[in-house]
Amino acid sequence: MQRCVEDAQKALRLARESGLKNIAALTLKSDRVLERPASGLIADTVPHPTPGNRLIVTEAKEASPEKPLRAVVGGPLTTVANALRTNPDIGARLAVFNILVNNYGYNGKDGWAAYIVANMTRYIDWGGGQFWDRNSVFVAEHFDALPDNPFNADTKRVIRRNLGQVNQLGDGAPLLWLHQPKCWTGVEIRQTEFHGREVQFALVPAGGTGDLLVIPKAATDMKANREEFFRVLTNPDLYRR
Repeated sequence: MQRCVEDAQKALRLARESGLKNIAALTLKSDRVLERPASGLIADTVPHPTPGNRLIVTEAKEASPEKPLRAVVGGPLTTVANALRTNPDIGARLAVFNILVNNYGYNGKDGWAAYIVANMTRYIDWGGGQFWDRNSVFVAEHFDALPDNPFNADTKRVIRRNLGQVNQLGDGAPLLWLHQPKCWTGVEIRQTEFHGREVQFALVPAGGTGDLLVIPKAATDMKANREEFFRVLTNPDLYRR
């Protein structure tokens, strides 16, 4: 948890030093997974409130079903699940986008939290448990065109490391695809299932109803993601102080 906080503080400092604006201060999220109760009922799940889930509740209460709060999660869904457990009424005012990556591990480490979110609010998952292939969206040479500043220098460093090449800068590329209208044309309705410690998103037969939407990895336009990413980050106006 402390390493995550330090990494986030570093990214925030570099972004602000480079002139980026409108970046919120950090708020601590959940630091423990939720336990599935013996009853198997979401309502019996013991929440662990944190500043992060309290912030979600505050912002969601200012939203509406027609204009929901969009929660973009780059990790386990524990904080959102805690917010929903402490204040179930915000479910109608929330829309959650996540990249599970793995049914149990990495972003999917808290499978019960993902199950809660899928059943209590609108949940859209990119990949449905799949992730990027190595260097499938970005390669290091793509970043040579970025302006020189502390933020971009660190980005160029990360993409040249093994973790950067495998993760493809983590959740950045899917977020770009989320804002492309074409990304919704291949969306699939899925049903959540919980087995042991992991959540699974099962396909729903044609005409059926489910708990969440999955944007398939196979339907994602990698080139469009890359072009939009660099269209934004090469704009000099982005870095004006």
